[in-house]
Amino acid sequence: FKWSPESLLLISLFVMGAAGLLMVSNIRYYSFKTFRMDERIPFGKAAIPAIILGVLFLEPALTLFVLFTLYAAHGPLWALYRAVKKRHSHG
Repeated sequence: FKWSPESLLLISLFVMGAAGLLMVSNIRYYSFKTFRMDERIPFGKAAIPAIILGVLFLEPALTLFVLFTLYAAHGPLWALYRAVKKRHSHG
């Protein structure tokens, strides 16, 4: 992607620090253990994995980076959502 080494260093430091903090936090993540393959799903949801695989074959590095970044961000965002929802329900 023709990024400068300095920008890659900063991005790498941020990713390393964020990953380290998330590994020792109590933030919960979706584990995919509840995903059931025996249930029928709508076509729209069934097409999503096919689209992801198609994009993965076109741009593997970028696609994997985006997928892993979204997965890493969804834990803190979901925790923030639950905290705001809990605060509004009690207040």
